[in-house]
Amino acid sequence: MKHLNKSILTLICLLSFGLSAQNVPITFRVDLSNYSGSSFNTVHLNGTFNSWCGSCNPMSDANGDGIWETTLSLPMGLIEYKFTLDGWAVQEQFSGGESCTKTTSSFTNREFQVTGQAILDPVCFNSCSSCTLAPSANESTCNCNQRLYFAGRNWTIKEYENITWGPGGNYFSAHEDDVFVDEKGFLHMRLAQRNGKWYSTEVISPDTMGYGIYTFVIEGDLESLPANSVVGLFTWDDNNLATQANSEVDIEIARWGDPSVSDVLLYSVQPVWFGGYYPERTNVVNHAPGDLNGITAHRMIWTDTLITWESWERRADGNNQIGYWTFDLNNPPRVKVEGSVTSNPIIIPAPGNSTHARINFWMFNGGPTSDNQEHEIIIRNFSYERF
Repeated sequence: MKHLNKSILTLICLLSFGLSAQNVPITFRVDLSNYSGSSFNTVHLNGTFNSWCGSCNPMSDANGDGIWETTLSLPMGLIEYKFTLDGWAVQEQFSGGESCTKTTSSFTNREFQVTGQAILDPVCFNSCSSCTLAPSANESTCNCNQRLYFAGRNWTIKEYENITWGPGGNYFSAHEDDVFVDEKGFLHMRLAQRNGKWYSTEVISPDTMGYGIYTFVIEGDLESLPANSVVGLFTWDDNNLATQANSEVDIEIARWGDPSVSDVLLYSVQPVWFGGYYPERTNVVNHAPGDLNGITAHRMIWTDTLITWESWERRADGNNQIGYWTFDLNNPPRVKVEGSVTSNPIIIPAPGNSTHARINFWMFNGGPTSDNQEHEIIIRNFSYERF
């Protein structure tokens, strides 16, 4: 009997070791350098991994830069968590639908899929994004709560009316005249002037996406847009700058402020202009005049070994192809440098746990538009097919 008990004990120890060996270090970081709420002494990390215990896992700010961090050894799988101040004295409050959150019943928390050791990019308190600019008093770090329904999906509308925000240092409008869906189900996005300010527009799909086929159908005289306007159709992840350069793959229509540019369609995989210029990671399509005026369709197919871009007049897979380009693993790895963060060297970025699609219409280096006129584009359709 004693021998049997010893064997069982040994087996339990081995199983416990096997389970504990699956734990990996995860570093969490939150930026409170711009926090304007009530004073606090300590930042805490609360989540499913510590039963939301309050003050079990304090964070530290060793160098006094306002970024608090802690590293925990966690098992593989999905976790939910929040940053809190002084235990539960103050906690993050999310509305639901943000790119980094999950809502269960009446609770909305951050979520993260643990698949291996990771150092998470610092995010602003109560935001999925980094603190790139200081918010004004009484304004939340992120204001993306207004929503619309387009192409079979819910989208959030980016709104910054009192401070400028990236890209380009713009104000972003959620006004019903500037970003809306019409009776045909088409999405309208404008560069508009209101109350003495120029506004850009952006919509964000909160759905998690990744490798797959992204198709956008646009209506507008894209070759006649102002020289400092940019139309962006792209993937993005707020939470993996350090590991995957934000998982950004782009289709853009832009002149970058140069009115002499005639070829305005670009395909890119980031990083291109972040800490250096990597020309092999972007392609300017040499298209015929007028190809981009009217209705055009644009597609990118993203896999772990190859990215393919293609554009057509009027509809995807149409007869008149406007552009085509591929990018594969034969290219050199590059790093993305943004602020104090340098990413891992990457060739083709992998999607993260909060990668999604975005569409924006913005002004390079901020407003006004270079022709001082308001402009509109129409997104007729968007589809995503996961691999």
